[in-house]
Amino acid sequence: MTKVKYVGLLVWVILAVAVGGCGEKPIAVVNGERINESEFISKLKKTQGKRLLQAMIDRALVNQEFEKLGLSVPAQEIEERIAELEGRFPTPEAFQEFLSSQRMTLKELRDELLFGAKLELLATRDVKVTEEGLKDFFSQYHQRYDKPLRVTIREIVVSSKADAEKVLKELKKPDVDFGAMAKQYSVSPATRAQGGKRPETPVSMLYPRELQGPSQNLEVGEISAPIAADQQWYIIKVEERKAAEKATLEKVKEDVTRDYKRSQGEPVDQLVTRLREKAVVSVVDPDLQELNELYQAEAKLPTFGPEEEAAGEGTEPGPSEGNQ
Repeated sequence: MTKVKYVGLLVWVILAVAVGGCGEKPIAVVNGERINESEFISKLKKTQGKRLLQAMIDRALVNQEFEKLGLSVPAQEIEERIAELEGRFPTPEAFQEFLSSQRMTLKELRDELLFGAKLELLATRDVKVTEEGLKDFFSQYHQRYDKPLRVTIREIVVSSKADAEKVLKELKKPDVDFGAMAKQYSVSPATRAQGGKRPETPVSMLYPRELQGPSQNLEVGEISAPIAADQQWYIIKVEERKAAEKATLEKVKEDVTRDYKRSQGEPVDQLVTRLREKAVVSVVDPDLQELNELYQAEAKLPTFGPEEEAAGEGTEPGPSEGNQ
């Protein structure tokens, strides 16, 4: 994700300089001292330029190979992956807050998921799937597909035992809504707006660990006594509990097939290296010439600007040019 934002930032800065001309307008002023765009671009190029350009070139190679082979990723597949990610958050608003915290838009997430799907399809397109192979793979990794004991809880987090006891006393009154109390009293920034609700989570992955025992032992609908953890106090309510399930190949065949193909497919770094070796790539920027060592550079690098015009002065047009 960070790579995507760096790429976007680099492109934006370069465009700003192209439009602004000299690039000498300040991007920041520190106690009256200017930091100009040109300085910023120069530093950015030196520190991130090589890595970013390499990532952009490799991405272009993957996209070109994908198109050349006539492959496609169904749009529905990407939407299902987005829905799966969104389902890990208690509300759509929480999902949007997460994207904002990562400085990523939904479109950028969709683009990244699409690119990942392209990589996966390229890497696994030649894998032959057999029933025997799937059975052997599932037999070896079946625990990966078992579902552990899972719970959905609500929490109210406060800073002292006295506050926890006060809240618990209120919760014991008739017709008191736990979610409304969480919005009123909880200090948890992650769950307060959702009425204290956490998404469905395996009990063994609940954090703080002090919540695991009560989440497993409370009756559904029951409210816990105050729980001390991480210098705070928690009151939880178990809303739903799902028993552990042993997977069968029939139930998880789609997931097993995908994982089997990944295990048998071409490693991504090997795939990218193969695409580099057969590509013709020329890095023309003087400061990033080292990247040509990774790619098969053209024999003669193209030139641009006044130097190119000067080189063409005094030369006679070729036969085709003379007939135009």
